[in-house]
Amino acid sequence: MSLSLSVWKTQNRSKEEAGFVEQVKIWGVRGSLPMTGSEYQGYGGSTCCVSVDCGDKLVVFDAGTGIVRLGLEIAEQKKPVHLFLTHLHVDHVLGLYGFQPLYKPGQELHIYGPCVEEGSLQKVLSGLVGAPYWPIPLGKMAADITLHEIKEQETILLPGETSVKTCRSNHPGVCLMYRMEHQGKALVYGMDCEVDERMSQSYRSFAKKAQLILFDAHFLPEDLAGHVGWGHSSWVEGIRIKEEAQASKVAMMHYSWEYEDAVIDRANESAKKQDADCIFAREGMRITL
Repeated sequence: MSLSLSVWKTQNRSKEEAGFVEQVKIWGVRGSLPMTGSEYQGYGGSTCCVSVDCGDKLVVFDAGTGIVRLGLEIAEQKKPVHLFLTHLHVDHVLGLYGFQPLYKPGQELHIYGPCVEEGSLQKVLSGLVGAPYWPIPLGKMAADITLHEIKEQETILLPGETSVKTCRSNHPGVCLMYRMEHQGKALVYGMDCEVDERMSQSYRSFAKKAQLILFDAHFLPEDLAGHVGWGHSSWVEGIRIKEEAQASKVAMMHYSWEYEDAVIDRANESAKKQDADCIFAREGMRITL
């Protein structure tokens, strides 16, 4: 086991690349809290996690409770895992406790995330995964873990001509959005983002001509007005950003824990009247770029 910290340096190089080797897979779609019960089974009750298998490595966005099932599926594989955390709110890191690769000797695991006012990425994650909250400290996990502190407007170059760019989100605290580019295609992962007038300009530039935007549709449009400043959006903003950014697809997720399947079904129907190709993500869904 080893635990090391790397402060990532900004790279300005660009890559000319040509599609994701595998499809994007959705492991968790809820925001704020995980939910159980039959009324949540249609879309799923796990908090956010999305993976992209690039053949030589696995790129993962967020470690919500959905990452637990991902960990079970890849328990026997040996490829490096690159995990990008948008921020350190509990619903986006809660699944770390059950992520099996952490307990696998020799597993190469890179965790990327922002430094926050409360301390470095290493300090905050080590405080979360360890006493008194968990019996095994992060530093004593079996995997070979490297922590990378990253900031807004950086480009992280991964092996195999894959890049991940960062953009500051509009959410309480420090929160990042990610744009992954691999083999000529781009995915934007934008959870926990309130798309107001200022953020709209940054978002559409960041997501320009992406093949897929994974969008924070936490609130219904009619509920959003009562939650200004909470750091979330609705499917209405998602469709608008997709159109303004000239992106190919948008997939809604990070649904409020309060919304049962029937509520999301109605939102899905309304959204498709504006954009027939709009996707409302479900756990287990694969999206081809």
